[in-house]
Amino acid sequence: MFASILSKDSDFNLTNLSHFRDWPLRLRWGLVGAITLIYALIFIPLAKSLGQGALALTGLPLVTGGLFLGVRLGLLFAVALIAAITIAHLYFGFFKWNELLQYWPRLLMGLSTPIFIGAMSDLLKRMREQSQVLNEEITERKKIEEAVYEERQKFQTLSENAPFGMVLIGQDGTFKYVNPKFIELFGYNLKEVPDIKSWRHRAFPDASYRQRVISCWLEDQQKFKPGERKTRTFTAHCHDGTEKIVKVITVQIPGGDYLLTYEDLTEFKRAEESLLITKFSVDRAAEGIAWIGPTGQFLYVNDKICQYLGYSQDELLSRTLFDVDPDLPREQWERHWQDIKQNGGSTFRTCFNNKEGRSLPVEINVNYLEYQDKEFYIAFTRDISEHIQSQERLKRQYDRLAALRSIDTAITASLDLRVTFNVFLDQVVSQLGMDAADVLLLDPLTFKLRFMAGRGFKTSALQYTQLSLGEGYAGQAALNKSLIRIENLKATADSLKRSPLFREEGFVTYLGQPLIAKAQVVGVLEVFHRSPFNPDQEWLDFFEALTGQAAIAIENASLFSDLQKSNLDLLQAYDTTLEGWSRALDLRDEETEGHSQRVTEMTLQLAREYGNMAQNELRSIRWGALLHDIGKMGIPDSILSKPGPLTGKEWEIMQRHPVHAYNLLYPITFLRSALDIPYCHHEKWDGTGYPKGLKGEQIPLPARIFAVIDVWDALRSGRPYRPAWTEDKARAYILEQRGKHFDPKVVDVFMNLEMIIDS
Repeated sequence: MFASILSKDSDFNLTNLSHFRDWPLRLRWGLVGAITLIYALIFIPLAKSLGQGALALTGLPLVTGGLFLGVRLGLLFAVALIAAITIAHLYFGFFKWNELLQYWPRLLMGLSTPIFIGAMSDLLKRMREQSQVLNEEITERKKIEEAVYEERQKFQTLSENAPFGMVLIGQDGTFKYVNPKFIELFGYNLKEVPDIKSWRHRAFPDASYRQRVISCWLEDQQKFKPGERKTRTFTAHCHDGTEKIVKVITVQIPGGDYLLTYEDLTEFKRAEESLLITKFSVDRAAEGIAWIGPTGQFLYVNDKICQYLGYSQDELLSRTLFDVDPDLPREQWERHWQDIKQNGGSTFRTCFNNKEGRSLPVEINVNYLEYQDKEFYIAFTRDISEHIQSQERLKRQYDRLAALRSIDTAITASLDLRVTFNVFLDQVVSQLGMDAADVLLLDPLTFKLRFMAGRGFKTSALQYTQLSLGEGYAGQAALNKSLIRIENLKATADSLKRSPLFREEGFVTYLGQPLIAKAQVVGVLEVFHRSPFNPDQEWLDFFEALTGQAAIAIENASLFSDLQKSNLDLLQAYDTTLEGWSRALDLRDEETEGHSQRVTEMTLQLAREYGNMAQNELRSIRWGALLHDIGKMGIPDSILSKPGPLTGKEWEIMQRHPVHAYNLLYPITFLRSALDIPYCHHEKWDGTGYPKGLKGEQIPLPARIFAVIDVWDALRSGRPYRPAWTEDKARAYILEQRGKHFDPKVVDVFMNLEMIIDS
């Protein structure tokens, strides 16, 4: 229909378009419908495609974007159509401007209505589809947002309560997040350290150390991969000036930021350092240290125990206590373990076998320990080989000193060389560990070495030995004044042909040492062993000391013999001299001739009977009795020899003779012990005597004994002025003076001496 209208044969032409309102209604709506149909077929799909493309480019929701673009594009094409009609009118003169302005709104509405309706229809369909998708997306987004929120809450709770500091650092170095532990750890707040740079200046004040930290940070940044961790350890300064050792773990998160965690290792490092020092000390302790489990296995051993057992640490840890102490029964170990567990500790000694199989004595101090339900004991072991050797050496030295002491005692206790050498040779054999020993003495007259004493011999081979100087081993030792040592006597048996029995002894080792006193050889000490013997220097030193003791014994015996002889000669000379003095006194007083000798013998008899008198006391009594009247040498002969009674003056002079005796004898040292009788024999029991008037036991016992004998002999001897008394009369007088003149006890003893009374 539209074509027929535009055909040439039709009355319709373009010039009539200016009168569009005069067109038939059917023709006008047909034209509009055709134009709308063409628009719908061409421009609506185009608008739809453009709307979807725009939606994909902008990312806007499909429903909103389609509606928006559909309306806009519809209006756009309507305007474009109106513009085309307007141009056509201007060119062809279809419409007038006033008519065009009247028809524009209508035309625009007419043209855009189908487009809008089509777009709305399509948009409504798409809205239903997109609404369902959008609802699903919103639901999923809510779930994601809730999960993200929950994770954020967890992260926040975790970071705020974390035991280590956490910092989130942006790419520009600022702190995006700092947890409370970081602030607590170092003491800096965000105002003081808002970024990593300012924190480094505070935490690492030393420029060189700070540069090292920065270099490590830059090095890690270059090597970082997303999600990768980098761990470093630094020493940082805190706000209060203290230093802390921190472990820093850096993680790069998506987006380029860095999450850093700071863990305080100060106490751990100190504990670790202390533990390392402790372990170092234990590993290198002077004593062996081992941890031993209930089954005897080694759990730990230090260097010292490995050293003296000869094993490495790994070798010992693969062994048990029974491997190094094979003599330890397992049953005994179980009992021992229970004892240690019950008592908490123990100290004992045992022997360990080292790697070479050699037995080592050890002292073990163990303590029971329990840790985390595990039982073991810690054993402090000490190689006591040297200690035992020292103890043995000390014991040996003590025994040897005791032996020397015994020999000294024997030397001082007895001057009989046979007795002394019996003790001496017993000590020689036992302390030197020899099988036999003997002493040969050198006769100073014949210069022959003669057998003195021996120990350990099976035969009498050496008892008749007589060797000249230089003859045999002993003669060579004496002649050369040096030690003779023969390691194998069997190889030199020819030198022993003079003692055939000696071969039966089976001796192998011989040592002969000369006995030297004051540079003079006095004998030879010989020792023998029936097996090879290799003495050390300590043994030889003790052997030499023993020979010195033997020489001392010989010298002492010789000196004592000489001294004894000299003393006897001297005492005999003293005694003879004193007897001469007493005879001289008797010769001066003819009336008392023989008196001193008689009273001396009787006094000694009474003193022995009285009892408890030592030999030197008896000797002093003898000398005192012989010299009892020595003081009369100071009395004039006219008084001493006067035939009649003495006057008072004369008697006074006579009573001074004890004082003269004291003054005469006291300067003579060896006679001081004999002064009691010459000085006090005229004292009386009742105190009426002279010269001091002593009474009772104030009078020395020798003087009390002598007083009885002196009066007895005087009464029994005749005088010019009276005859001798009879025994009965003299006895009666002695008894009558008991307790007056004489000591009662002495009188009682005297009366029982028949020999004296008979005399």
